[in-house]
Amino acid sequence: MAAVFRGFTPAQLTQLRHLCLRLVENQHRLDQYLNQVDGTNTQR
Repeated sequence: MAAVFRGFTPAQLTQLRHLCLRLVENQHRLDQYLNQVDGTNTQR
């Protein structure tokens, strides 16, 4: 797995981590919104 991140600077890896966490947060918020709209629960 480390080979995937080879060549990135520590700052770039920090930025990538931050963006990934934001993506997960946005996906969670979208899931909550869609569950409220259609009244279903798609918890995983």
